[in-house]
Amino acid sequence: MWQQIKIQLKSEDTSALEQTLLESGALSISYLDAEDQPVF
Repeated sequence: MWQQIKIQLKSEDTSALEQTLLESGALSISYLDAEDQPVF
């Protein structure tokens, strides 16, 4: 079973959160803009 969480944050906070999620066992992280469009 997979789990999905959505977190709204400022762009300057993404790096720290990404590191925390990966250290906590996240297998993938997706970034979406305010209109739910993927950010590459």
